[in-house]
Amino acid sequence: MKFLKCLPRVHLCCYCIKLKIGCIVIAALHILFVIESFLNVGGNDEFSRCYTSKTVTRLISYVSLIISITLVAAIIYLLYGIFKALAEPVLWFMYISLVLLVYNVCISLLLFTSTKTGADCSPAYVLGIVTLIITLGQVYCLMVLASYYRELQTTGPPSPKRVSPKASNTSKGKNKEPAPILIDEDNT
Repeated sequence: MKFLKCLPRVHLCCYCIKLKIGCIVIAALHILFVIESFLNVGGNDEFSRCYTSKTVTRLISYVSLIISITLVAAIIYLLYGIFKALAEPVLWFMYISLVLLVYNVCISLLLFTSTKTGADCSPAYVLGIVTLIITLGQVYCLMVLASYYRELQTTGPPSPKRVSPKASNTSKGKNKEPAPILIDEDNT
């Protein structure tokens, strides 16, 4: 995606943490988000009283549950990619994060426009401020992930370690090269 290429490159997460560790922290924060999503799957009575009808909040909760399950798989794949130094899992997690970002903004706009007035309900601008802060945080996480992705693309995955011949293969201190196996294709 061209959007992900347009993100500025950072060399450290939060100016003091290596990108790899920063990506692990991002995965941990997303795990906390998933746990919170599972805890609120049935909808919140206060939430439905202040923002929309109970049916809409339940629908939002179940869509969030589906997104959370997808996010769990993406987090596992991201962590696998981080520990194996593979770029593709990081890219897939960036795609899922981008979808999550768009979803959060759309739901926040929906809730922002359908806020009910009441003595015990928060004003709509509170939701707007919280959404802005979360969106900026998600964009920064995308910047860190994109930077780590670029770093993995330039360095590539670690090459497999070469195993040196054992001492039992030596004769008078010199390594013997293994004899090549020749296959005669004419006799088959």
